[in-house]
Amino acid sequence: MAYRGSYGSRDWSSWHSSQLGRQAATLGGIDDDVRKAFLALKPNELLNFFFHYEKRYGLGARTYAEKAFAKWKTGSTQMSAQTTERLLQVLPPFLGTQVKYDLLRKLREKYRLQESYHLEVTTLDYKAIVKPVVENLVTKAYTSNLPGSIESRLRWLADEDVNAAKSLMAGAEAAAMRITLSLLDQEFAKMEALLALNPKGKLTHRIELQYGVLTLLVRRGTAVEDSKKSSELTVRGGTGTNAITSSDQLLRDAIRNLTPEQISQISMKATEEAVNLQTEAVRADQRFHNASRDIDSFIEGTQKLKNQDVNFNKSGTFNTASGTTSINVSKDNSKVWIIAAIALGVLVVLLVLSRR
Repeated sequence: MAYRGSYGSRDWSSWHSSQLGRQAATLGGIDDDVRKAFLALKPNELLNFFFHYEKRYGLGARTYAEKAFAKWKTGSTQMSAQTTERLLQVLPPFLGTQVKYDLLRKLREKYRLQESYHLEVTTLDYKAIVKPVVENLVTKAYTSNLPGSIESRLRWLADEDVNAAKSLMAGAEAAAMRITLSLLDQEFAKMEALLALNPKGKLTHRIELQYGVLTLLVRRGTAVEDSKKSSELTVRGGTGTNAITSSDQLLRDAIRNLTPEQISQISMKATEEAVNLQTEAVRADQRFHNASRDIDSFIEGTQKLKNQDVNFNKSGTFNTASGTTSINVSKDNSKVWIIAAIALGVLVVLLVLSRR
């Protein structure tokens, strides 16, 4: 019996740890956030919480939680996955809209699916090819949902203030994607200059958005762009800083049926999102200017090597507003001589054969 107790204790602890690990993997870390929020409740908040906790799970569950609270808080006892699951069900409504907003964000990031696209474009036709892909990805900000198992498991995700948070978050995600792409036309002008170093060559431009990754294999355009292809690259709501919504605009469809307190809290989150978007626009602009400077320097250095008629192999990678541009430019005169020698050899053979 002593052997069973000793081994069983270790096995029980291991089982609890594995349950907590699976819980964390499924919930993207909000389980830990909820545990911390629970242990930080003030005495009056804790009393109110335990009242509702007892209504849902019974007096025995409440008594156990009240006795274990001090040990959980000091860390001498680890909270079980079952208790954490109960907190996930009952506690969030007590934490307010702002906290629920942050929990929702983590869940969206956990279950956000990124699509992958590999597209061949030129510096002339990229708008017609990239635009429908981008529009689809921006739409996903508004249409993507959490898995049904999560929605049904955490009933508070259907609360009015959480629905408002979903709308606000979708608008902010869409606006962030527009900002990422706001300088794409100017970036392609820089790619055109890079490709002029090797007109028959290619470069790679990688764009990573919240809902998809676009890998573009870019060649220099040779045809005259028609009127359809010359339209601006725009996505739902516009691009660039013009698309950065204010907090009022972000809230436009998000605050129906909320209490004044909920509106106040979601408004604070809207202001925070608007500030973040403005900041990201400034960062995107700075990345573009830094990349432009580096590209100009790369072009100048490569052109000097070409003018010196020397062999070289030069690679460049530039972090732009929308992603990463990579190019390789090389020149090997020995290959030219080899090709010339082969051609001369073939010509000699043909001459010999023609005289026979």
